Amino acid sequence: MKNKIKGLFKNNKILKLVSFFVALGIWLIVVNVSDPEIKSSVSQTIEVDYDETLTNLDKYYNIDSYNAKVSFKVRTTRRTQVSASDFRVYVDMRDYSITGALPVYVTVDDRVKDIVSDVSVTPLVVHATTEDMQEKTFDLNPTIVGTPQEGFEKGELSYSPSHVTIYGPNSEIGKISRIGFEVNIEGAASAVWGNADFLYYDANDNKITPDTRLVIKNSVSYNIPIYEKKMVTLMAQTTGDPAEGYELGAVNIEPGFVEIYGDKSVIDSMNELVLPADILNIGGATSDVSASVDVKNYLPDGVYTTNVGNTALVARINKQGTIAEQESGAVVSTETGAESTAASEGVEAATTAGAGNPDTAHASVQESAPSDNIREGIDTDAQAQDSTVHETKKHITDALTHNKEN
Repeated sequence: MKNKIKGLFKNNKILKLVSFFVALGIWLIVVNVSDPEIKSSVSQTIEVDYDETLTNLDKYYNIDSYNAKVSFKVRTTRRTQVSASDFRVYVDMRDYSITGALPVYVTVDDRVKDIVSDVSVTPLVVHATTEDMQEKTFDLNPTIVGTPQEGFEKGELSYSPSHVTIYGPNSEIGKISRIGFEVNIEGAASAVWGNADFLYYDANDNKITPDTRLVIKNSVSYNIPIYEKKMVTLMAQTTGDPAEGYELGAVNIEPGFVEIYGDKSVIDSMNELVLPADILNIGGATSDVSASVDVKNYLPDGVYTTNVGNTALVARINKQGTIAEQESGAVVSTETGAESTAASEGVEAATTAGAGNPDTAHASVQESAPSDNIREGIDTDAQAQDSTVHETKKHITDALTHNKEN
């Protein structure tokens, strides 16, 4: 019996071979039923190799499609082990020809090489178009947005360099009319600085989004100082002397103040701004001398003003012995004793009417002579007069006192 069994294995080679294939077939059937092979696919982006082949020639390229589909077979139980990152899809720009056709290639990562099969890619070919590249420089047009904190004023915006250079395809650069950037100073109480974020505008001054392939060749930094404001008094001087028989009265300034800002070390030491004397030249004048100036031309270096428009200056020229009061809208005038007209006549009339009665005469003089009104007018106007006006007041008062005693 043993010998028969041994003979069965040692002999009948054909039967053994048939048995092996039958077993193999049964195994394959079992495997395919329990873990079948399925077709699957993933999406992948087409990469470009050796693009310097064109860019070195100042050529810009564009591929009609950068999307590809990778198909493959894999066992059901192994499908989750395969992802899109296991495939690399690319074109080689060295294959570029006048037709623009570029074959699409796919490679499989070693990690999944043994569990996928029948790998293919769609599309098999893509087409590339090219155009010339150019470099262009644009002067920058910055815009200041917002206002500083109350009581502060913005200074002059500085930025460097004053231009930006970009590199890209002719068609994309041709869309750009100007380049600018914005500086936001809303609520600022100190300097605002940073690097510019460029904004692109077309010929209609509409903002546009630049092509991603545009290359910005340089950066631009900016700085804008923010100053605290201060109000100071405005004063004026004169030069020369009026004509004989005339004298300088008040010097009127409108407006009489100026709001300034700028270099803190200079601003802190300023409480007034005195305009130079040569603005009002009253030499030989017989009437008022006026001038109109822009005070910003007379500010120290590093100091600026918020005042808009010109400042009006008027040097009041009066006849000697005459004081003109303009504030009330009426003119009050007095004249000295030696050259008197109204004042001396009033004194003489009062003296004649009260002869023989000193008390009556004294009362008449007090009523007729406008000494109190004169003194009031002089005292009011003296705040704006120079030393000549004060001498006139004294002269008139002495003359009236002399008349009373006589």
